[in-house]
Amino acid sequence: MPSKTDYILILTEGPNELRLINVLLEKDLLWFRNEDLVYHQAFHERQLSEATIERIRQLPADAKVRIYRIGDKLSDTFRLPKRQEDRQKLILPVIDVHTTPELEILMIIREGRYEEYLKVKSKMKPSVFYKTVHRGYNKRSDYVEEYFSSLENDDLTSLLREYRKLRGSLSAGAGLTLFDLLSEAYKK
Repeated sequence: MPSKTDYILILTEGPNELRLINVLLEKDLLWFRNEDLVYHQAFHERQLSEATIERIRQLPADAKVRIYRIGDKLSDTFRLPKRQEDRQKLILPVIDVHTTPELEILMIIREGRYEEYLKVKSKMKPSVFYKTVHRGYNKRSDYVEEYFSSLENDDLTSLLREYRKLRGSLSAGAGLTLFDLLSEAYKK
């Protein structure tokens, strides 16, 4: 847990990951709270923007910031700020949280279609497969937020547990999954 002068910075690859993180925060399912976040929010950006670096500069002088990047394609190298003073506030390494292959895989698992998807996964991305099952689906953030918000806490945490079981925890050193961000009470 962060100390009073430690903060967490959540950077999401896309707006859908941001919406899912916000749902998990609103449902109080994560090991950290909004109050622990830089400016009490997660940010949709793959790299530190100048605006976010400026936010970090505004934190107390002794503050330290742990960065979590959340997305399905985290292959790019995280770029540290150029100024040494800015880098000194960061707790390294930056931690990658994978939603590989895409968030839609969670919906596929939830709806009991994972085995069906495995038969076509070499030809079809999860989002395309999911759209064949739900014709009205498009990658709208509103859809993602409504979908995951509608789930009971136990159902949502069970889904993240099942995803981790089916997908594995990825290779050592490759990062975490969303399950790893859950509070200990929901990991059981």
